[in-house]
Amino acid sequence: MNQFDRLQQYADLQKAPKIKFKDLEAQVNSRIMFNLLPMQARADFFPATSTTVLTNITLQFGRKDLQFKQEQGMSKAVVNIYARITTQTRRVANVFEEVVTVDVPTELLQQASQGMSIFQKSIPLPPACTASTSSPRTSSAAT
Repeated sequence: MNQFDRLQQYADLQKAPKIKFKDLEAQVNSRIMFNLLPMQARADFFPATSTTVLTNITLQFGRKDLQFKQEQGMSKAVVNIYARITTQTRRVANVFEEVVTVDVPTELLQQASQGMSIFQKSIPLPPACTASTSSPRTSSAAT
């Protein structure tokens, strides 16, 4: 392997991962404020090392706001989450995408729709990022 192949391999490894939810990324890039899915967001910070803070991001949303699709005796709703964490100077510190699935037996859907669903993710961040976290964007779709 020659030196240029090694440099290309290194550059390919340093690339940002491919974005799966392009529509949600566009909403995060824009400055329009709206919620496709009403939710509550919370960020908790715990010192891990002198240069790292473990950040727990918690999202809570009502199941009544989800679109459920029935299949084989189960009702299923899917929530796509795209979040970008920035510093106070708007430098991107971390980006993540998650797919959250809510499965409920169809006969219990009426009762279960009154409840809440919670998503939580822990992310190590430098301490400068803890003062400002941008709002995650979500979309709910029945699949």
